[in-house]
Parts: sequence; C-alpha cells; structure tokens
Amino acid sequence: MAHNPDSVVWIAGDANFPNIDWDSYSVSGNNYPVHLCETFLNFIEDCGLTQTVNFPTRYANTLDIFLTNRPSLVLCCKPLSGISDHDIVYVKSTVEVKQQSNPSMRSYKLWNRVNNDIISEYITRSSEQFLEEHDMDTQVDVLWKVFKEMCQKCLDMIPSRTYKPGHSPPWMNSTIKHLSHRKQRLYNLARHSKSSDAWQKYRQIKKEVQRACRQSHNSYIQHLVTPGTYSTTKRLWSYIKNQKKDYCGIPPLLEGDTLISDTATRASLLNDYFFVKEDLSSVPHIAKFTYPTNGTYQY
Repeated sequence: MAHNPDSVVWIAGDANFPNIDWDSYSVSGNNYPVHLCETFLNFIEDCGLTQTVNFPTRYANTLDIFLTNRPSLVLCCKPLSGISDHDIVYVKSTVEVKQQSNPSMRSYKLWNRVNNDIISEYITRSSEQFLEEHDMDTQVDVLWKVFKEMCQKCLDMIPSRTYKPGHSPPWMNSTIKHLSHRKQRLYNLARHSKSSDAWQKYRQIKKEVQRACRQSHNSYIQHLVTPGTYSTTKRLWSYIKNQKKDYCGIPPLLEGDTLISDTATRASLLNDYFFVKEDLSSVPHIAKFTYPTNGTYQY
C-alpha cells in the first residue's frame, strides 16, 4: 500500500478474532491474547481499512472479515448459508479492473527510401496488361478489383517499418523518455556489476526522472484548467474520470430488512418515495369539445 496508495485493497478471510467488537473496534473477552487483537486493530487503523462485515458469521461471533480501504465501492455485504458452520460472506462491489490490452504492431511507410524506377516500371507494365485483358464490356466490379490489386502492390513496394505503440500518459515528452531510457540502462548496469557507484548513479537518475514527471504533469494540469490554452472540456473531464477512485453513484437502498443494489429496483424505490401518485377519482370530467363547421367559401 505504501508503493501504491491509490490502489483498491481487499483483505478477506476467516480472521478468527471473536474477542473483537467490530462496532466499536475494541477488544472484549479473553479467548485470545489481548495484545494479538490490539496489534491487528492497530494494523487496520494504520492502513486505513474498514471492516464491512457487520453481522455474525459463526453463531454469535463475527469471525470472517472483509477489509477494504474503499468502503464506498462496496454495494452489498450480506451472509449466505454455507456448507460448514461458517456463513458465506457475499460482497458485491463496483471495482472495475482496467484490462490494458496488448497493443498490436503498427507499421509506417519509409517514403524517403522509395525506388521510383521500380514502381514506374511496374505501373507501366501493369497498365499495358490491363488494357490488353479488359475492354468496355468488362464489368465495373472486375475492373475495380484489378485496379485495387495494382495499387496495393505499389504500396507493398514501399519500404516500411513496424513498431509497437506504448501506453504513455499525455504529459510524457521526449525529455522524460530519454531520461527513462538512461535510467533503465543504468539499472541493468548496476544489477549486473553490483557496484555501489553504479547504484548511486541509478538512484540519482531515478530522482531526475521523478522530478521531470512531476513538473510535466503539473504543467499539463495547468494547461487543462487555464482558459485560453489548448485545453478542451472533453479532455479535462476525461482526465478527471480517470482519476476517480470512489463510487459516486446512488448507494444501496434499504427496503425493510433487505439491501437493494439493483439499478432498476433502486429507481423504482426512488420514484415511489419522491413522486406521489395522484387520486384521479376527484378530477372533474371534461366534456368533449365540438368544433363548429364552416360553410363553403368560393373565390
């Protein structure tokens, strides 16, 4: 958690601490040593975790835990009947795992390395062959297919180079990339040589990369929020959405003793609560209006 403070943390399982009162986060009872329970509670407090299981899981004791540092992301936490003497803790959360797809290889043409003589010779030869094999009676689809194949062969004659695009943040620039490459080279050198001097150089360049990233990121944010710059509303809100960590929607609603987390059911409950159905029995009846008929007009 120290290295990834923005990550969502889940710790779940059978902790087997019957002495802990999870409502007050205090120790009551003497089944286990008090210092062991207090150490566990201090760990939870230091890490900023919250116990979401607020019901007994084995008889009258809450032995199973579900700790998280983002309790607002937990939509539902309720017990289910298990196959042993412990109840199953069912947790429904809104955590979305962003699966970063592996970027496919891309290619670009090297136009400065084109051999114009070879392409010109091919076009001349193909044009003569095209006129010999086809005439005015040839179907348009056939002509287009042959012409498309000729153009594709011309493009294949142009040298190309493939590359694999990366997932760089928008504030990444050439200076940071150059420093990152230097940092990686120094890291490889320090790992193989195991020299204190090499490790010192690596730590120094690592600090430079972090400083350059912070400066570039602050400049990017400054441009986003400053009027009259290249920023757009869409780009600003896209950045804010990517930084969102907590669930800001409608929380689960309690109907009687049941916690409702379904979207359609929550919408129905809110409609029933805020919108009162009118009694239409007292509405007076309005007679049907008849329109007068006009005579025939002549011009």
